[in-house]
Amino acid sequence: MPESFGKYGPYRGNALIEEGERPISFSEQKKCAESECHEENYLTKEESKHKPVVCENCHGALAFHPGEKGEDPEKFGTKPERNLCLTCHRKEPARPADFPTILESEHYVEEEELPQCILCHDPHSPAVS
Repeated sequence: MPESFGKYGPYRGNALIEEGERPISFSEQKKCAESECHEENYLTKEESKHKPVVCENCHGALAFHPGEKGEDPEKFGTKPERNLCLTCHRKEPARPADFPTILESEHYVEEEELPQCILCHDPHSPAVS
């Protein structure tokens, strides 16, 4: 049992200190905007309905960016699978009525069409192309 458990009730007293010592893995999306590689995508996103969506929500933590640690850029980023988009856009009873959602059974013709979102929608500016 952690030494600080119970110091402030049923909690680990050192939890905040321990969390503060963890390495930072997320960044501000202005880093993406300032990048020569991503400026165009960032500007497109800033003019779209996806403006409030932080780049890292889809692309992962900036700390794991290929330029930061020498990873292969081809292996980084999002996979063009509809499940990524459906994380936010799957029809769910709890979502607001005016939020753009889809029913998979009505939106896709065949089950083999898994990565179809990006064929009709630019994820940085998702209105139908």
